[in-house]
Amino acid sequence: MATSHESVKCICSDKKVVEVDPKTWKSKCGTFHCLRDVLDVLKSDVFFEGVDVSFRELKMIAENVSTKSQALQLVCVVADRLKSLLDPKRRSLVEKMLEEIADGFEVNKCFDPEELFEFIYELMYDGLKNKSGFHGHNATLISAFALDLLYRRMKEGEFIQEVIDPFLSMVLVCLTDQTPNQSLALRCLKPLLQLPLPSLSDEGKALGPRLLRALLQIAAGVVMKTSLDCSLSCYDLLALYISKYMTVNQLTEFVKRNDRLFEDIETDVHCRALSLIEAIIERRFEFEELPHFVSEVSFSLIHNVVEKISLKCQQILLEYLANYTLSDKILDGHIDPMLQYTRCNDQKKARALTMVRAFISKFSEPGLGSKSKRKYLNKLSSRLVTTLLPLIPRDADPFKAPSPVGELIGFLIEKLSKGMVGNLIPECLSAFKEYPAAVAEVLFFFMKALEKRFRKHIITILKKVEVAHTSDESHYSLFMVFSTFRHFPGYQVLDPEFEEMWRIVFKSLLHTESRLRNICCKLLKEYFNALGKKNMASSQSLVATLFMVAAHLCFVLKENTSSDHKRDLTENLVHVLSALHSWIGQLDQATCNEFWFSLGENEKEMFREAFKVIDREEEGVSRDLLSENGNGIRKGLIGILLKRMGELALEKESVQMSVVFSVYEELSQEKEWHLYASEVMYPLCKVCEGFAGENISGIDLFFIECAFAVLSLTQSCG
Repeated sequence: MATSHESVKCICSDKKVVEVDPKTWKSKCGTFHCLRDVLDVLKSDVFFEGVDVSFRELKMIAENVSTKSQALQLVCVVADRLKSLLDPKRRSLVEKMLEEIADGFEVNKCFDPEELFEFIYELMYDGLKNKSGFHGHNATLISAFALDLLYRRMKEGEFIQEVIDPFLSMVLVCLTDQTPNQSLALRCLKPLLQLPLPSLSDEGKALGPRLLRALLQIAAGVVMKTSLDCSLSCYDLLALYISKYMTVNQLTEFVKRNDRLFEDIETDVHCRALSLIEAIIERRFEFEELPHFVSEVSFSLIHNVVEKISLKCQQILLEYLANYTLSDKILDGHIDPMLQYTRCNDQKKARALTMVRAFISKFSEPGLGSKSKRKYLNKLSSRLVTTLLPLIPRDADPFKAPSPVGELIGFLIEKLSKGMVGNLIPECLSAFKEYPAAVAEVLFFFMKALEKRFRKHIITILKKVEVAHTSDESHYSLFMVFSTFRHFPGYQVLDPEFEEMWRIVFKSLLHTESRLRNICCKLLKEYFNALGKKNMASSQSLVATLFMVAAHLCFVLKENTSSDHKRDLTENLVHVLSALHSWIGQLDQATCNEFWFSLGENEKEMFREAFKVIDREEEGVSRDLLSENGNGIRKGLIGILLKRMGELALEKESVQMSVVFSVYEELSQEKEWHLYASEVMYPLCKVCEGFAGENISGIDLFFIECAFAVLSLTQSCG
């Protein structure tokens, strides 16, 4: 045959010269008849010292062999060199060559899978027994090659279970007798143990006890000092063996003999002991030491400083609570401490709340088996709500996103049956006096869960408004009403049952706390929207009410220093002034002629209160109310309000000026706007005069442009 130095032509067994593709070592005719000759070339110069060949060619040959004999020929080219002493350089080279061959076998599609596993088994056997007479420890290289190849092919999933079973005993020998190959043997054991192997199921073969002994010895470092990776692999395999093969009797014996394995729950960041407990609980084993293990897990969940350990403990405790048949007393024994920890102010509280949420989620899962878990959650729900409500901040802003605890209560409500949710509402509302912010925050979740069924509780909410004694109670009870109106937009907010509430809302516009004035402004928008839709006859009582509300809004305008609620105030002023303009216009002539004298005492009292709020004396205003026609009454009442607004625009800050000018601009679209021209002209002209000859800022320019726009509209109306 030609040598590797001269050409790439090989003389095959039939004495014919065949050209071989130097990239693939295949004959150009597409067959592999020249394999023996190609291997002869490699064998004569196995370390590639006289030929320009890379490791890639070995991989390509391994990719294309199709029989056990061909594979054996290829491996022998390299393996024969292991029969003699190799220097470190050449030994490393052999390891690299075997790795390339393994890479090729891994993706080989020509080899029958069953025959390939037989080939791997023979290689492993040869490496263990050293039938080929390898020098010194060189036999371990062949075992390592076989273990690596076994793992790679099992990873592909193309194997017959009966063919794989004999490998277990071989891998066990590698695990115990060939220390350099421990890590490879441990890696192979994982896919092996995931199969229902007869060797482990048949007690007569006793491979299970042998495997346990080997793993325990390595984990304990009996044979030699064990690396962390090997220790972790051993624990993973022990957990896998427990979850797949152990009986309860075997486990009981295992726990008693190896109690040291479960001692390091709190400090082992790799969760080795916890992985064993998790495997035990997955099998739902009952044994004497189990309650102690669970208690340790529960304690570590809350107190452990390592977050990873805490999360692992949470998973294990949840599995235990959900999958074991436990009495309510035992469940209470685990849940009650968690609820107590929610009152802490540190990491313990956060972990307890996380556990409570996970518990709610787990116990509300469908198909959990018995209905007892969901029944227990329903029973516990009242205790959960009463425990969690006090944890919501007392100054929570109901217009912002719910607090984490509020969201947790909402999550609970979402998971409960509608009947159970309905039972919780009275209990929740009964806590309003003590925890008004908390009840107001979670009320939305009840509405969302019950929808129309919630409406029967609205009267109870109204009572909270009527009996409120503190500003907190007033603020949060009014928010609950507002939230109800927003969630049920078709609700009849002008029905008689709401009269007392609206009286409180109108009065609260004068409150010293801005948050109360702001929530009342939001409610007023609902009031005016409903008023605009309802076909009501005009009356002195309605006019008196609207005038009083308008006066109170002037007070809000005066006290308002923030632009956050500017839009609500603007809309309400436009609504009330427009409504006054319309309703007074609908009064009959007889009423207009003697308007002031036709008022009842209640209506007169409303006017008197309104006059005081806007700093006007009753006598001066009453003369305007003695006008002979409706326009005179409108000019008298609305003119007073517009004039007061103009004064505030000039006296106060830019917020007031912005609101007033926006109201003027909106109302300038009304019919008969010219009636109030004199009241609005003065502040508008003063604003324009005030900036004459001065440098004008952006905000000032806005006011001037607004003033001119309103002036233009006013003049066109006149």
